[in-house]
Amino acid sequence: MFLPLLTDADFFLEPLDVGLFPGIDSEMEVHNGFAKAHAEHVLLPFINVNTTAKDVLASVKTALQQSGFNQVTIVGHSLGAALAVLDGVYLPLNLPGVNFRTIGYGMPRVGNQAFAGYVDANVPLTRITNKNDVVPILPGT
Repeated sequence: MFLPLLTDADFFLEPLDVGLFPGIDSEMEVHNGFAKAHAEHVLLPFINVNTTAKDVLASVKTALQQSGFNQVTIVGHSLGAALAVLDGVYLPLNLPGVNFRTIGYGMPRVGNQAFAGYVDANVPLTRITNKNDVVPILPGT
């Protein structure tokens, strides 16, 4: 229950991992709690599974091969929306030729201005917020 709150609160900036994000600009930084959750371990308590970005990549590859599709929609809410936008950057870098779009509900701010600029220019993103929700304006800059 408290893991998402602790992850969301862990918001010092760090560069994206070049091992996961090949060729990405070193000026792009994201909040380290989101980066850690994306790269190392995303706890999914409702199914009691831990997974990593590389596991997600392998699963998407398998699903694309089995389905014959070349379009993927990534969706998340709150912390999941932060992870979804990271996957919206990560997956296309590792699966060129596949069309991705990302939808984030109540998505917090994920990175610095360089990251936001990259997302604006390269990630088809729909960000849905409620005017009374404070999460989309956190962490403050």
